[in-house]
Amino acid sequence: MNVKAEIDRLIEQIIALRDAADDDELSDELDNAIMPLESASDRITAMEEEEEEEDAAVSEEGELEANPHQYTALQKAHELFGDRWKGKLKDCWMKADYPAALAPYKAELQQLRNKYGSAWLNAFEFDG
Repeated sequence: MNVKAEIDRLIEQIIALRDAADDDELSDELDNAIMPLESASDRITAMEEEEEEEDAAVSEEGELEANPHQYTALQKAHELFGDRWKGKLKDCWMKADYPAALAPYKAELQQLRNKYGSAWLNAFEFDG
């Protein structure tokens, strides 16, 4: 699930409700509901832009000097999520929320996100 897309979808739905509302008080309350969602959407956009800037600094080879714990964490994510593991791991990164099976590896996975970002993950391949 793309969190930003879901927030933007909710904003659109609330705007449609607000525009259809006959009651000014209800319309104001819906406006108030939109503001924190727009703020969250803006924060996610800013985080994505920062991540893109960090990703630009990653070497073209996508080299990783992962410690053994980080490498194991990536292997566990691959085992759990299967062929679409990178996309699902990125979703976990965005929410900082992991399935119970990856909870023991959360710190290592977040370290990788913070240090290397999505572009690196796209290029990452396991040895062998």
